Amino acid sequence: MEKREVKMKHFVISTTILQELLLCLTILVSSCSSERRRYEKARSENTLSAYEDFLKKYPKSEHTTIINNLIDSIHFYHIKIDNSIDAYKTFIKQYPQSIYIDSVNFLMEEFYYNQAKVENSIDAYENFLKQYPQSRYNENVNSLIEKIYFTVAKDINSINAYIDFLKRYPNNHYTEEVKELLEKIYPSFSKEYVFMIESVSPITGKGEISFSKGSELNKIKISINVNAPIIDGKTCLGGVNMLR
Repeated sequence: MEKREVKMKHFVISTTILQELLLCLTILVSSCSSERRRYEKARSENTLSAYEDFLKKYPKSEHTTIINNLIDSIHFYHIKIDNSIDAYKTFIKQYPQSIYIDSVNFLMEEFYYNQAKVENSIDAYENFLKQYPQSRYNENVNSLIEKIYFTVAKDINSINAYIDFLKRYPNNHYTEEVKELLEKIYPSFSKEYVFMIESVSPITGKGEISFSKGSELNKIKISINVNAPIIDGKTCLGGVNMLR
């Protein structure tokens, strides 16, 4: 009789435990189902408020990483529309671990580059190069700076101004045009003369430009000293000599 009572007691305990386990499982399944429905609802709404509400209710959800990335994407979309330095800097400050950080830095660089182009000054371009020394726009920026210096030389339109330009950019994009401009200044030299820019000595800082005709080398030679001072990017070189 006692053994039967003990067996009944164990049966009751086992049944109670099983019922509790089933209850827990039901609650868990219900909770997961509820979380899933809320997640799908937030995705369908695709708004900051929907995603933020979801994270408040389910801070340890398996969908947390996805939701945070979606929040980032919405903020990133808005700052692209805004397209301002303040917006980019605010994003970087608030979301330093965002998957869009590299994209935001890319947009900031592009913004500063376009800003420098609008200003179109040597200072603006040089400031950009200081800020982004490894920029993908460096080649373009250096070409734009060269163009400004060439324009300055053309505005002055003197032998010294062109030599100043050649000193800065011995391998420039305007050599042929410089040749024509120099020939206009000295019309006695026809275009059949050969125009040459001699290499500059790294020791003395001196070099020369020369016009020659046929085998008559150094018919006209202009000596330059690249160590001569430049003032405001326009000054003529002090060490220019015309040699016949």
